[in-house]
Amino acid sequence: MRKYAFFVVARVFGIKTVVHLHGGEFDLFYRERSNSIQKMMIRDILSHADFFVALSNQWQLKLHKMCASANVVTIYNPIIVPKQISKQRAANLLIFLGNVSESKGTFDLIRAMPDVIKLNPSVQLKIGGTGEIETARQLAVDLKVDAHVEFLGWVVGEDKERLLNSATLLLLPSYNEGLPMSILEAMAHGLPVIASDVGGIPEALACCVADCIVKPGDVIDLANKINHLLADDALRGQIARKLQQTVAEKFDVEVVANELTQLYNRLLEVQ
Repeated sequence: MRKYAFFVVARVFGIKTVVHLHGGEFDLFYRERSNSIQKMMIRDILSHADFFVALSNQWQLKLHKMCASANVVTIYNPIIVPKQISKQRAANLLIFLGNVSESKGTFDLIRAMPDVIKLNPSVQLKIGGTGEIETARQLAVDLKVDAHVEFLGWVVGEDKERLLNSATLLLLPSYNEGLPMSILEAMAHGLPVIASDVGGIPEALACCVADCIVKPGDVIDLANKINHLLADDALRGQIARKLQQTVAEKFDVEVVANELTQLYNRLLEVQ
């Protein structure tokens, strides 16, 4: 809504516009949280923007459902591949990086821990992020898994690098997503991922769907997949190599920068 005024001014003066959508709950906002006037404004932007950039093909389909005439293109989020990647990882170290909330699947992750601990008594879950930390902490206490769960607060810089280089798995069982950077960061660091099939995640993890994708809210399958990957070092290594290859082909910053350059060149050529 805030950007609509700028969009209208641009149209009045004949300025070309590119809208880049990142919000993981934008379709929910459109369907359930917007009144008729707001929906009209959204459709107006969709129908008149020169390009509307989505983070995945799934999001492209969602946007076309809102406005069939929208000129939507898919350009993935970029990631800078680290120059050095650790090959020595801690055993049974799970990490979560993101907002601590129900919508990000943090509570489902804690609910899965009892079944994970049964087969992996030394497992540790480190949760990096802000949000509903006290609620999550209390849930861990109620489920008697608090000795296995650590809340780190917001993690950045060298602390994040150490986590990505030392963890066994990154977990993100979200209910809504665009294309989360934590997954791309994990992939670039050779860290296997288990995440839900929302937003651009299935496209990012297309090479290992059977082992790495869960349905939002399916705590049993989440626990089973964690246990399966923790038990199989060779499979984790195979997945890590596939994910690194995917990053190089689709998400490397130079690949995405080239796609954006091509988009702007196309826009400048249209007179």
